[in-house]
Amino acid sequence: QTGGILACASVPYYDRNNLEDYINSEDAPFLNRGFCAYPVGSVFKLVTAVSAIENNISLPSYTCTGKIEKSNNIFNCNKSDGHGTVDISEAVAQSCNPYFIEI
Repeated sequence: QTGGILACASVPYYDRNNLEDYINSEDAPFLNRGFCAYPVGSVFKLVTAVSAIENNISLPSYTCTGKIEKSNNIFNCNKSDGHGTVDISEAVAQSCNPYFIEI
């Protein structure tokens, strides 16, 4: 009724007694996911896929290397070493940014 926060969680877990074990972790355990903003890009991956299908745009397999360059800008994938070769179903399941940027 007051709008007060009753609970909040952030994962992945890290051991406060061994912080050095997590400093370089790809999972970024020190990022407080309960209170940080997230870009809404993944929602638009589905919009892109549906638009491509409706407009008869070819949806070939794509080899994700972890990044893609377009118009002198580099866009990273959520998996820094890439997903390898993916089709539309795998790209959606893995939320592969470069696949949808290429479309």
